[in-house]
Amino acid sequence: MESFLLALFAAYVIQSLMAYLQMAHFKKIVRELRAKGIVGIGAKKRKLMAGNIVILVSDQSGDIVEAWTMRGVSVFARFKKIENIRGLSLHELRKQTLNEKDPALVDALNQLEAQLI
Repeated sequence: MESFLLALFAAYVIQSLMAYLQMAHFKKIVRELRAKGIVGIGAKKRKLMAGNIVILVSDQSGDIVEAWTMRGVSVFARFKKIENIRGLSLHELRKQTLNEKDPALVDALNQLEAQLI
């Protein structure tokens, strides 16, 4: 019984460390992107399925400079660039998102539009 509790505690400590490293990675990416323009962040959390976070960066004229996404269920998920959004205006991206069912992307887009008004 003691070895089981020790293993359980060790798993908890490792999971906590990995979650901390993932948050540090998130903060680093956001800090770097804030230097490039206006940032909008959207997230969709799910209980048992993969959730995702979308970060959009636009310039003052409303053109997307960079877009990143992190999708997964574990602490091993990392951000990846979304290349097909880059260069679109917020208006063009809004038209595209009408057909998509990605609430994280819509949230990030809403944040950007609110900051540019």
